[in-house]
Amino acid sequence: MRQLRIILLLILPVLFSFDYPALKNDVFPGYVILDSGQKLEGLVMLGTFIERELKVKFVDRGKKVSYTAEQLQGYGYEKTEMDELGKQRKIWIHYEKMEALEPPRIFAPTNVMVEREVEGEQDLFCFYIQQRANIEKPYEYYYLLRAADGELTKVTEENFIEVLKKEFGGYTAMVERLGKKQFGFKNIGRMARDYNYWVSQKHDPVSYIVSPENYDRVRN
Repeated sequence: MRQLRIILLLILPVLFSFDYPALKNDVFPGYVILDSGQKLEGLVMLGTFIERELKVKFVDRGKKVSYTAEQLQGYGYEKTEMDELGKQRKIWIHYEKMEALEPPRIFAPTNVMVEREVEGEQDLFCFYIQQRANIEKPYEYYYLLRAADGELTKVTEENFIEVLKKEFGGYTAMVERLGKKQFGFKNIGRMARDYNYWVSQKHDPVSYIVSPENYDRVRN
C-alpha cells in the first residue's frame, strides 16, 4: 500500500501538468483567417465552448500561436463524427467574428467568434454563454439568425416558434410543422438549411423538401 501511495504521488503531478486542450482529441486540421484577410492552414487546438468564442490556439508549421477574436475574421476545423448508422463522416466547423448581443461570460468583450452552423439566405449561428450560478449546467446556448440585411435575431427555446414563423413565413410547409416532432428547438439547424434550399430552388411552398445538405449532417 505504501508503494502504491508513492507511485500515485509521482504520477499525479505529471498527469495534471498536461494542458487539456492539447490532448489529441482536441486538435484538428483547420485554418485561421487573420484580420488582414490572410488565410493560414495548420492545426486548431480547442478549448471550452466559451474559450472558442474568445480566442483560438493555432499551430502553424510547428509554432503555436494564440489569436483573440479581434485579430481574426474567422477560423475553422475539420472533425469526424458518427452518423445514425454508425458510419464516420467528416464535417467542417466554422467560426465567424461578429458583434454579439451580449458577452459570453462576465467582463468578456462582445466582439467574439461565433460558430456558423448554416450559411445562405438566412445565416444561423450558435452562441454559448456561461452560467456562473449553475454548477450542473455551466453553459447554455441560443441561436442567432442573420438575415440578408445583416440584422441579428435571437432565437431561444421559448421564442423559436414565433421567430421562425416570421423569418421563414413564406415556406408554408415548414411553418405548419413548427413545434412538432423533428421541428423543435434542437432542429433549427436542419430547418434553416431546408429553408435556404426552398429559397434557392423556389419549389412549391406547401411541399416540404429536405435540403441535400441535410442528408450528410449528423448534428441536427
